[in-house]
Amino acid sequence: MKKVKLPKGALRLVDAGKDCHALAIEKDGKQTMNMTIYSGKFIEGHWYWGKLGIELTGIKFDRSRYPVLENHWTGSKIGHMGKPLVNGGLKVNPENFEFVSTEESEKFRTTSKEGFPYQASMYAIPTRIERIERGSKAEVNGLTLHGPGTIWRECIFQEASVCVFGWDKKTEAAVFSKEETELDIEYIGEEEVMLEDLELDENENQLTQKEKEVKVVKLTLEQIQKDAPDLLAKIQKDAIADLTGTFAEERTGLEGQITTLKGQITTLTEENSGFAGRVDALEKKDAIRDQQALKDAADNIWNVKLAVSDLPEKRFAKIKNHVRFKDHLTEDGQLDKEKFAAAVDAEILEWQTDEGDEIAGGIGTSSRQFDEKTTNEKKLAEENKGRANSLLAIAGQEQKTE
Repeated sequence: MKKVKLPKGALRLVDAGKDCHALAIEKDGKQTMNMTIYSGKFIEGHWYWGKLGIELTGIKFDRSRYPVLENHWTGSKIGHMGKPLVNGGLKVNPENFEFVSTEESEKFRTTSKEGFPYQASMYAIPTRIERIERGSKAEVNGLTLHGPGTIWRECIFQEASVCVFGWDKKTEAAVFSKEETELDIEYIGEEEVMLEDLELDENENQLTQKEKEVKVVKLTLEQIQKDAPDLLAKIQKDAIADLTGTFAEERTGLEGQITTLKGQITTLTEENSGFAGRVDALEKKDAIRDQQALKDAADNIWNVKLAVSDLPEKRFAKIKNHVRFKDHLTEDGQLDKEKFAAAVDAEILEWQTDEGDEIAGGIGTSSRQFDEKTTNEKKLAEENKGRANSLLAIAGQEQKTE
């Protein structure tokens, strides 16, 4: 076993064969996944391993459940599954797969049903690797791998992903692919990464592998522009097209996210408006309830005081109008019961005095009643005067001024 540093991207593998795919399906009334993670055949032209074969019987499973992600990003969850099936390939078992409720999962199911051709990608950690030199060969999964190439004789399965292209040569420049991780690996044969087949002339074909020399030619931009301007123009054009397409796709995605967020903000604003209305209504109800509680407390004081007084019950309602509870509230809106009770006592005493004067004098009305009677008599006199003047006017007589 050796400590080896490998790019993390080298552990994410896509089998571009036609049999490898990821597809959302329905089975027995349940939404599930039809996914061939690895066909058991060779992965050709991998940016790190070259030609790669993975021994199916050497794949180890150390957990009961495994994630299924989008593009191997842990933040983009599609679903989860039990142990995959190993039967002529590595496949998701539809019986133990479950989708999760995420935006990425919903999007995958929708676009998959619309026929979008997703590929499957596997993330595994190799623990036993065999290097096959040029001119040598080895068997894996019933197939013969002719060197140079690599065979993962043993590995530990980590997760599967749905993706558009997978982790092939198109992603070898990605920073995510270049990030390194340290692993314990047992090597069979050479440890170094094997070089891909070289186009050799007749003389070079006579040399052994150890006698071959790799000559590196450093090309400058000026030299390419001078020697192959058409090739440089094509490279620049393709690069601009790729970047334009990438930026346009990212912009569309961001605009979609902005639209979604605006909709969510509008919904929240409407909900807050409705909530504010409900709060106002509740506050109004609370205010009415508080006022009623103050009135009830004041009435209770009146009722107790009047019950022990000598005043007749028929006058209680009239007497209560002379002392209002609203005039005896504290700064925080509470009833000052002591001051209110004192005012009630004073009012009752005044009415009792009036009643006493009425009985002592033998007069049928109190001073309050006398004032009211005087007022009513004046009002009646004025009305009679008005009627008389109306009659005199009709008769053509001079009206009274006094």
